[in-house]
Amino acid sequence: MFHQLQNINFSAVRLQTGPAGAPLTSEGVRAILRRHRVCYDFWLQGSGPRPGVTTYSGYLLRLCGVNDAEHFGGECHVPSCQYCHRTYDDLRKVAEWLIPQIEQGDHCEIEPFDWTCHIVQRQGQSRKEIGVTINVLPRHDVNAPADACQWRCLNDMLAKLDHLGVHEGVLPAAEAAAS
Repeated sequence: MFHQLQNINFSAVRLQTGPAGAPLTSEGVRAILRRHRVCYDFWLQGSGPRPGVTTYSGYLLRLCGVNDAEHFGGECHVPSCQYCHRTYDDLRKVAEWLIPQIEQGDHCEIEPFDWTCHIVQRQGQSRKEIGVTINVLPRHDVNAPADACQWRCLNDMLAKLDHLGVHEGVLPAAEAAAS
């Protein structure tokens, strides 16, 4: 799977732009998060260098959102509709904005659009989600155990999400109340 990932050019990450071509601000990020009713999931990235032994070599952070009814035509009825691509593009901007400047030995990769809607059960309701996954990995040896730098990178991203009111597996209050 690692060969399918797209590397992020860290010098360009801070230059991501919003709708009017201006740099993406915290308010622009908040607007995207509200529009797509974003939550996240994260988990350890494991590898097994030897049978029966799992080494956790990094972390995966997945931003999960839905197509916006007002701007993107509502819920997707077929996987990979034009609105799913737009939602992915918005979520990818947020992912790029989240990635901190990290130490030389590690890197983050954002997986490309995966052409599917994932039907996920959250807080008693089913929703069709589009996701963007950020992989926090060691740069040279994908089988090396995760270290403090990778953990710090993940914590930085989680702290930003928490500050913006986005939580793990929890739908935004307006959507949860509408169910």
